[in-house]
Amino acid sequence: MFKKIAIAGALSLGVVGAAQASTISGSFSGTVDAPSGATDPSIQYIGAGTSKLEWGTPSHKNYTVESGNSSSLEINTTNFSFEKSDVKSGSVLLGTITWNNQSNFHTGSEWTSNVNLGLNFFAPLALALSDSIAFEITNTPDVSFNTDTNEATGNNADEISGMQLAVGAFGVPLDLGGGHTLDAVFFDLFDAGTRSAYNAGNGFWTNVEGGTSTIGIYADISTVPLPAGMWLLLGGLGGLAAMRRQDKKAA
Repeated sequence: MFKKIAIAGALSLGVVGAAQASTISGSFSGTVDAPSGATDPSIQYIGAGTSKLEWGTPSHKNYTVESGNSSSLEINTTNFSFEKSDVKSGSVLLGTITWNNQSNFHTGSEWTSNVNLGLNFFAPLALALSDSIAFEITNTPDVSFNTDTNEATGNNADEISGMQLAVGAFGVPLDLGGGHTLDAVFFDLFDAGTRSAYNAGNGFWTNVEGGTSTIGIYADISTVPLPAGMWLLLGGLGGLAAMRRQDKKAA
């Protein structure tokens, strides 16, 4: 009987220990929908439905969007991996979204779109989560027809509103397995660049002409520790079993 208890105790310790030390891993990805309801001047864009939407042209008579020379909003596909010690120290970064704001023509004064985000957890449990955010962008008129001048001065910052995850986004709180719980997912500033800003309280994002700004998607993850009494109990059972074996050998 004691031998069975010892084996059971050792197995329990191994299983619980593995759960408490499990790695949380997965990937972050997303797409940006086509602009909708754009007001004059008309908007030119490419990349709708992909991870990177680009809009605007380098000159007034040009109706061709040039990648790298136009404004863009990009969901940066990334993998993440955290240990127990990482999630206990605070919020962890899952991925980023970058807005590159160029002084362009044919950007549309105001329009709306959606970012569709995906979180895929590989471990401890395999989980596929998704959420969408509707946002509105305002492209303010530039001072000069010389786009280089506008980008050098950084005047007339453009604005994105509504870039904010709702409470309970991605179905939180959610059991990730291994004693881990996904408590919250939210946006916050990752890198403001030059004279750009993001307000996590209301989802208001501003970016100067020629500026690049990045927000991060963060997670609060809690780990349920094994009660101290359980460790003592399992340890005691293992000790009793060991003593019993010693007595048998002595006899």
